[in-house]
Amino acid sequence: MEAIRHIVTPETNHLQITLPDNLVHERLEVIILSMEEPEKKASVYKSLMGSVSQEEAKKMLQYVESSRNEWE
Repeated sequence: MEAIRHIVTPETNHLQITLPDNLVHERLEVIILSMEEPEKKASVYKSLMGSVSQEEAKKMLQYVESSRNEWE
């Protein structure tokens, strides 16, 4: 499977996609996602800081590590 990724900021509500020759006549899936601004992501993470105590975080990490060991 071949993937092509382009990040664009359209100036109008039209977007033109030029395909490589090897994808012509292929069945394709086109997904358009809006990208969050990096500062928005950072503010979300900041709002979650401190919502889990250090003790709970340590217990959660131990649980994840033990679960991984069960897979092996």
